[in-house]
Amino acid sequence: MRKLSIKLFDKNNIIQEQLICGKLDATSHITILSQVFFIKKTNTELNGGDLHIPANIKSWNIFEGLVTIYYESGLFMEISRINNPDND
Repeated sequence: MRKLSIKLFDKNNIIQEQLICGKLDATSHITILSQVFFIKKTNTELNGGDLHIPANIKSWNIFEGLVTIYYESGLFMEISRINNPDND
């Protein structure tokens, strides 16, 4: 299974959370991270659960394989693929 590395930053560019998930879906009003495996800051394993972020997206950017979602609140999220040689 391919996995995504997610980093959530605050307005001051400080990492608030890091997690690993299998899928991300987003609309202008909500971001849903599915198949969440591990949340680093709280050292919590979710065993494939979902995490909902009910925040309005201001804009997004893709640069060299890194996807960044900017939220109206000033937070932003960086999304990158974790290389897994078994699935390439």
